[in-house]
Amino acid sequence: MAHADLSKKPIMFLEKGEAYILKKTFLSYADWCDKNKVTFDLFNIQSRQAPNHPTERVWLDTGFELLKMGGIKPPINGIGVLFRGKHLEFCNLSGLVLEDEIYFGEEGNLEISFCTVDYLKCNKLEFPGMWIRYSNLNDVNIINSNISHWKFWQCNFDGNIIDSKLSMIRIFGGSFTPYIKDSQLIKVDANHKGLTNSNYSYTYSLLKKIFDSQGDDEEASNYYIKEKELSRENSKGWTFLTKTLSYYYWRYGNRPQNVVYISIFTILNCSFIYYLFPQNIKPVEETKTILDSLYFSVVTFTTLGYGDLSPIGWIRLVSSLEAFFGAINLGFLIAGFSRTKY
Repeated sequence: MAHADLSKKPIMFLEKGEAYILKKTFLSYADWCDKNKVTFDLFNIQSRQAPNHPTERVWLDTGFELLKMGGIKPPINGIGVLFRGKHLEFCNLSGLVLEDEIYFGEEGNLEISFCTVDYLKCNKLEFPGMWIRYSNLNDVNIINSNISHWKFWQCNFDGNIIDSKLSMIRIFGGSFTPYIKDSQLIKVDANHKGLTNSNYSYTYSLLKKIFDSQGDDEEASNYYIKEKELSRENSKGWTFLTKTLSYYYWRYGNRPQNVVYISIFTILNCSFIYYLFPQNIKPVEETKTILDSLYFSVVTFTTLGYGDLSPIGWIRLVSSLEAFFGAINLGFLIAGFSRTKY
């Protein structure tokens, strides 16, 4: 199923009664829906027969039965190269077994779209570069394997990942909720942005905890922020406003250095205002330099208030707001740098 954009001016052949637009590439219907944020129900499983059995059969809600191709090992040649690249669509791959070293050759690797890949078994597997789209992967078991450069696009993935290494993995939309034990994750990129039907709270929380346990504070911090951002996107009204302020102010407490930058920016801007209106700062008769204005802004922001300089007139409002904001900033600064866990 494909979509062609025919918005351009067509080429006309009036004498033949023909008109067309030359298109070098076509976009699949599913990709067009993702690009235009259109929800579609193209792959909904309605019923199964003999689940988790070599003879399992799967039907979609349209009455279409998926082509049975699971319960087997894919053929490879003598040097471990996948025998011809394959792009499988609308297939029942339940019970697929992947073992040992498998690599892709000149004719591509394994791509899977709109398939059931339930009960996938990966044992001592080294298999780079598989792409799975709009598919279900339930009760998957990946054991003692090295998985790299796999991409999951709008897939539902659950099962067990044990004693394995996952590197350069990309997960877009869908759900990713496996049990992970004694495994190493390197550069696993999960994202829900721009995709429909994404419930990623558990996925972000899971990856945050895994990277935190590995001592990768940067990745754990990134997934903490993504988890909070998803919560903000699903909130409304005052809650959305406060979470938005928290994000831009200090990334939900995970970027306390932002408070320092905002403090410096506030001090400099207020000192410029004081410098422009020296007649509103006592003693009025003394000339105020830029250093005097900066000094007054600093002691106001930090609420020191030595008393040698004081505001009068409308400048009192500016200095009061600066002092109030400075007191709040100091509290956030201490709280941010004292945080050790997400």
